Amino acid sequence: NSLLLVLIAGMGQASVPPPPPWSPALDCDRRVYATDGLICEDAGLLAETRKIEVAFARALTSASDDRARQLSDDQQAWTRQRNMCAFDRKARACVVRLQKQRMKALGGR
Repeated sequence: NSLLLVLIAGMGQASVPPPPPWSPALDCDRRVYATDGLICEDAGLLAETRKIEVAFARALTSASDDRARQLSDDQQAWTRQRNMCAFDRKARACVVRLQKQRMKALGGR
């Protein structure tokens, strides 16, 4: 009887696939988050995103193993924070602010 209840309780609930593994590059052909769409549809945001990706890759090439791990952790944390901009009423301004902060952190302008 308990197995039947478990099966019935689970019916009608769609399973949600986990998000894809993190990638340092935004793939506009495989958008996952609402912020991805915002960035991919805005030439200015996308151009700045590409600059951040280049700055991140450049920083990794000259980093020690420990520093490279820290840079990757920081980039992942920044990406999660940027993705939360989708919930901000001023989502574009939120992304712009975070992009400026990230470029500065990576040694860019």
